[in-house]
Amino acid sequence: MFNGMIQHSKINFVFVAIIFYHEWPKIMLRSLREHFTEEVILINHLDRPLPTDYYDDKCTVLNGKIGRLDRMTHGAGIDTAVEFLKKRGDRYFIHIEPDCLITGKDWANGLVSAVESGAVMSGIHKLPFGPIHPCPTIWDINRTSGSFDRSNRTEAINQQIFNYKDMVKWFIDIGMSNDGIWFWCHFWDCGIKNWYMAALDGLAIHSTNSGGFRHFFNGMVKTPTALEPGDFAVVQKYL
Repeated sequence: MFNGMIQHSKINFVFVAIIFYHEWPKIMLRSLREHFTEEVILINHLDRPLPTDYYDDKCTVLNGKIGRLDRMTHGAGIDTAVEFLKKRGDRYFIHIEPDCLITGKDWANGLVSAVESGAVMSGIHKLPFGPIHPCPTIWDINRTSGSFDRSNRTEAINQQIFNYKDMVKWFIDIGMSNDGIWFWCHFWDCGIKNWYMAALDGLAIHSTNSGGFRHFFNGMVKTPTALEPGDFAVVQKYL
């Protein structure tokens, strides 16, 4: 088993994940444990105590909190973890989501290398209009600008970094609702403002090393059994 530490790295990190329904947390944690032994900070967004098979003895479970928009949002959950980590003296965390499958460590090597080179954050999924998707990403919380929660966007945006025209076109192409497009035009979504502030300083790095990580992007609305048969066959052993 991989011992969790990135070879030759001086970076110590923990994982942070927001936990919700559909048994995805089992897949995430059990596949992660085949390659990493680091602590996982789990933010419980369920309406009940976390099921015991959603965590192990190297997990710390925290309860989520209401965010800025009067909802228990994903970003508010990350804020809960960041507050906990800062009080404890931790500096780096890798954010992952339950609907992910971990089959290796190359992706984490790339993220760690980025912060070792001076980045504030790094991630492997870059959206066509600029932002780096928050899963998976690594963060230096000593240099992260603020909250990960959703917030109103009132400032002018550098279109070279975050291109509105490309954003709207892409969202239309993928079938996003008008309400969803409106939200993205007026609000910062989870972690995106922190990415943007780092990107303004050239300190947000897109890592092209994604080996060993797969994000299914449907854990909030679909169960693992709703995957295509070939994909379900891959994750089924972790349930």
